Amino acid sequence: MLQSRKSGAVGKALNFSDCEAKAFVDICYHAIFGRAPDASGMGQYREMILKAPDRETLIAVVRSMVMSEEARKFREHHLALTKR
Repeated sequence: MLQSRKSGAVGKALNFSDCEAKAFVDICYHAIFGRAPDASGMGQYREMILKAPDRETLIAVVRSMVMSEEARKFREHHLALTKR
């Protein structure tokens, strides 16, 4: 599981294994897009997390996904289905 390297610091570095970074990206993709990540998306976000494993990076990854055109279309599609 993720553990911080320092306690009490804002923006503290986290210990992320490659497997944990991949799992984080996979979970985000399923929650935000309703699908598994493609190879390029997995690689891009995994690399971001491994280069700067801190809270701000995780937020940036999620924000990037949520603000994408694909996520907007996915939300609109599912909102339309619930209004039927």
